[in-house]
Amino acid sequence: MTTQHDHSHSNRTAVGGDSAALVHSSDEEQATSSARRDGSRESAPPPRLSLTSLPAEILDEIFSYVHYDSWTEPITKAMINKELFELVRPHYFHTMQVLADEDDRVIVGLLTRPKNSMFVKDLHAQFISTFQHVQCAVLRQTRCLTRLSILFTDNGAECALPLWFFDALRTLRHLAFLKIYQDERDEPVKGFSFERDVPSLRSLETHARGQLSICAPGLSKLMHLKATLFAPAGPAIPWQTLRQLDVHLCRERRTADDPILRDFVSHLKDSCSISPIPLQILELDVNRRKSIDSSALIRIVEVLRAPLLTDLAIVEIESFAALKSCTFDVQLLSVVRLTLKGRCDCTVVDNARGIRALRALLNLCPATQVLRLEGLRFYVDAARTYRAPGELKGEVLRAIEENDLPFAFPAFAALLFALQQTSVLELNIQLYGGGIRWRRTAHNEVFEAEGWTWGWTIRVSIGRRWRTRFTSRAVGSALDVTR
Repeated sequence: MTTQHDHSHSNRTAVGGDSAALVHSSDEEQATSSARRDGSRESAPPPRLSLTSLPAEILDEIFSYVHYDSWTEPITKAMINKELFELVRPHYFHTMQVLADEDDRVIVGLLTRPKNSMFVKDLHAQFISTFQHVQCAVLRQTRCLTRLSILFTDNGAECALPLWFFDALRTLRHLAFLKIYQDERDEPVKGFSFERDVPSLRSLETHARGQLSICAPGLSKLMHLKATLFAPAGPAIPWQTLRQLDVHLCRERRTADDPILRDFVSHLKDSCSISPIPLQILELDVNRRKSIDSSALIRIVEVLRAPLLTDLAIVEIESFAALKSCTFDVQLLSVVRLTLKGRCDCTVVDNARGIRALRALLNLCPATQVLRLEGLRFYVDAARTYRAPGELKGEVLRAIEENDLPFAFPAFAALLFALQQTSVLELNIQLYGGGIRWRRTAHNEVFEAEGWTWGWTIRVSIGRRWRTRFTSRAVGSALDVTR
């Protein structure tokens, strides 16, 4: 006959594993009890591990190895048993993607299983102009959302947000991040304000073809704003609360005195004249006629008063030509990370011009310690011999190992040589699927290189490192960087 004590322990089984792993032996318990009665200081055995004690990151990793035919397939068919399904369900439903014209089963599942909908925290939705009531119900059902990316289409073309969407937003009381791919309107939505109706919102990304104050009213609680400006928007930007601002000045007129730029600089100046703004990260797109608009950049930094600014990024670069002889009368002394993104071709022929432009930006940010170059294409020689990104990374590392970088890749060598006398301690060049990182611990040290690759969310170092040491004579023989 099984005693009640033994029966209680027989139920303590591992989920999908060996039940004996979680069952304490009766002898072990008796010994522990005897030790306690005797006053022994012997500590109790460590608690047994189970799946329920694992952190969310490990559970996500475990679940990533469970294979199934389609991510829309009912997950119960892919799991080992019901207990394990109940355990990983919050992690599986955390991030969902909904395409209204394809994923009807997902929509039905979210509407008919409220418990599952409550687990959805990050929703990426592409809705169509029809079935508005169904789509509105999906948003109302996933009321625990913290992140939402939304796009509406009509006959395959992007369209403005429907009015019912703003009613649904009012029900998302935990929403902290919102990305709007497209919106366009001439009048604000009556009675709607992000500040009042979505008080939890702290980060907004919007591509609004219209005035920001009309498309996104009430932004005073935002800490991060990413916006493409097609019209003057200075009054709508919450300068005194933002910690991060990513702004694309879409100046279609391409004139020197553009109203969008003039409005942006004017309101930035007015805000900074009252008190320094708390901005920490600034990303600017100030291109004009396929080149950095140096005058626009100068006008912005001259009025900027942001003592906490540590990260500056200039994006969508197509040419450094406008900066080759640019000088700044001010300096951003707090910036320690400088990022340049674009599609610029750096070759042996015009690399000297690019080096001078880079020096101008480093003079603007003299305390830069980390320099990131993303999306800038490097070639081997003046003939612009192309190399696949994977091949290029391997060939550069091989050239460093063989101490042949100035002759095999003069553009890279000239760049490193120019950085030796600066405050930069890390140079990170991103290539497709990976990149090369040069580091040094002090300004009088040489750079050490390592390759890295990245998957969806992680970057892994190759492991081997090579020291990059060469003289100015070696660099000069391959490329004159003093011009």
